[in-house]
Amino acid sequence: TLIKLKSLINNQINDENAILLTTSGTTSNPKFVRISKKNIFENTYQIQKYLKINQKQKTITTLPMAYSYGLSIINTHLEFGAKIYLNEVSPVNVKFWQIVKNQKITNFSTVPQICDFLKRIKFEKFLTKNIKYLAVAGGRTNFETLKYINNVCKFNKINFFVMYGQTEASPRMSYIDVTKNNKIKSIGKPLVGGKMKIINNEIVYFGKNVSLGYAKDIRDLYLGDINKGKLYTGDYGKKDNEGFFYITGRKKRISKLFGLRINLDDIELSLNKRGYKVFLNINDEKIDIVYDHKYNENSIKNYIRKKYNINENYISCTKKITKNIFK
Repeated sequence: TLIKLKSLINNQINDENAILLTTSGTTSNPKFVRISKKNIFENTYQIQKYLKINQKQKTITTLPMAYSYGLSIINTHLEFGAKIYLNEVSPVNVKFWQIVKNQKITNFSTVPQICDFLKRIKFEKFLTKNIKYLAVAGGRTNFETLKYINNVCKFNKINFFVMYGQTEASPRMSYIDVTKNNKIKSIGKPLVGGKMKIINNEIVYFGKNVSLGYAKDIRDLYLGDINKGKLYTGDYGKKDNEGFFYITGRKKRISKLFGLRINLDDIELSLNKRGYKVFLNINDEKIDIVYDHKYNENSIKNYIRKKYNINENYISCTKKITKNIFK
């Protein structure tokens, strides 16, 4: 069996597969996204065109390299000769800001939860004159937090980029510098070389950075380019008369938390199997659970925390006496 498996690996895996990155977040249906070198280089150059990354820039790592967003930060800076400070300190730690100051960091990237933390610590008091831009991606940022960071950046003459993407797009698809216009709720316009269309109310992206397809087991590694440069995002959206796109809803019951896509159906099913009658709402800030009044809230939270490694501060439980919502 091992000899046969080795033969299959050596002879049939498509050599376009350069890297496999996980998706579907923390739930029970993980799969890999098959990304090619062409996908990576295309997106790297697309990102450089709006961030203007060059040898004068120096970033600091705030996200894991195994996360598509974190990897793209490293790729874009290395490709264009910028410097990267490898960091293990949280942005809420004063040591992080000491590094930013001492190393003369020019930019750093965040996800929505980091933005919430920046607001709590009033990060404007730590900013230095070397910071040229901040960026956020990985889900919908709380609107009040978004406005706060935007105002801080405007006051300090720092560009603030809100970016939209998915691992399947290697990973960026659109961007907007919200300090330069009033479309703060928009995901912006497509990257240079990419296109977006609204098809049956869904945002569909076209570009050379679209991944080859998925891999759920070794047999999928034999496949070629399934997507053919076309990605159905699963997000409902609209486009205004100036070409800016907006997300209006989700086609699937997916929440994005900590930059991860979390399948609500998986968590709901898992809780149901354990005997809890619950319903999960789509929410990019917390796991939002409506539960039957006869259950204990703490036991539900403890189960999710242990099984999915999600902090209880990001689990919201609402008790409902009526059973109509569960029909």
